[in-house]
Amino acid sequence: AGFALDIGHVGPLEEARVPPGATRALPGGGWIQPLGGVDDPGGCVELCLPLERVEQMENPLTGEPLTRIEARVPEKPLTLFISPWQLASDELPAPRPGWCVEGTFLITGRIEGGLVSSAARLGSSFG
Repeated sequence: AGFALDIGHVGPLEEARVPPGATRALPGGGWIQPLGGVDDPGGCVELCLPLERVEQMENPLTGEPLTRIEARVPEKPLTLFISPWQLASDELPAPRPGWCVEGTFLITGRIEGGLVSSAARLGSSFG
């Protein structure tokens, strides 16, 4: 799963930025790029991924609303979580299937399925 730290774009994939060094190599034109600088936190990536499913939920501990997204990556969807208040604060629209989300995410858990081949292809590891 990935937890949003900073969101730069929610909308059509064609309008998302592509950082230097990243290529749109994933299905649907998405990309994942591990943060690798000395001052960067471990386990974080910049990504831009097409959205397949969007679900509104409630955090069972805080009662606050949150958005659960299934993003398209090879072989297996990646679950991402975004706080609606974060989007509202940044004046970004609510995500919807067919759009993409671009931003910085903390990735936690085991990497399985399609992300392994993507990470290996980038020559980097997560966390």
